[in-house]
Order: sequence, then structure tokens, then C-alpha cells
Amino acid sequence: MSTLEQKTNALAAFVLAEDPEEKECARKALVSIMKASKASETELPDSTEDVVHQFLFDIGVDPSLCGYKYVVRAIKQVVLHPESIDSITHGLYPMIAMELNTSASAVERGIRHVVEVLWQNADIDVLIQNFGVSLIKDSGKPANGKFLARSALIVRQRLKK
Repeated sequence: MSTLEQKTNALAAFVLAEDPEEKECARKALVSIMKASKASETELPDSTEDVVHQFLFDIGVDPSLCGYKYVVRAIKQVVLHPESIDSITHGLYPMIAMELNTSASAVERGIRHVVEVLWQNADIDVLIQNFGVSLIKDSGKPANGKFLARSALIVRQRLKK
């Protein structure tokens, strides 16, 4: 989805929202989109989605998980606009939710589900290699933001090669 479409959808969601909480969430998503489009007008290389899919495959994420598409969108967004990681709850999740016609809480829960399943089933050496020992020892699994930030960093490095 293009930035113009994202802006249009966010604006429509803001205008049509009846619930004050829903309206505020849509407003924050619109602000986030506007900031992201101003901060970086560069486009992702065509291979970015392929690199994201390959990275997720390499670490053991099953594409059939319900949150897989949310993780792919989130990583792509953070690769293009690194500052979007600073506003996950009120920016990134609502933006992905609007793109995929779902709720921000469904996006958050889907990403959390992917991280939980990955940490339960993946090879510990692969996780340590990609996410570091500190994430493994601290709490057993990273928060969504840490997972997305580290994943986006790895994808950016792979794109530079």
C-alpha cells in the first residue's frame, strides 16, 4: 500500500470514528504516517519483502502462524522508517491494522503470538546468534518492540550486502 493510500485510510478512519478512543488512535496513526513519510521519502528495494521472509524462515518462524503477515508488515515498516519503532502502540499497530482491516490489538497479539511460538520452538543457538544472549537470559523472550527492532536491523544489514 502506498503512503498516499495509508494517509487516506488513516484520515478516513479519523473522520469516521465515532468512539473518542478510536478517534484518538486513528489520529495518532495519521500523525505517525505523516512523520514517517516526511522523514524518509526513499522506497524499499523490491527485494525487501523477500529478505524479510528469508530472515523469518532462517530463524524458524512458521508462515502459517496467524501473526506472520503482521510481523512481515511491521519489519518492513521499521526498515523503511526506523523511528516508527518509537511509537508501536499508537502508530505502528494502528497503521498495520488499517492496512489489513483489523484492530490494533489484533496486530499486537498476533506479533506477540509469533514471538512466543518462535521462542518455544526455535533452535536456541539460532536465537542467540540473531538476538543475543541478553535477550535469551533476561526474560526468556523479547517484547514485540525489541523483536521488531532487532529483526529490522538484521534485514537492513542483509539489504546492504
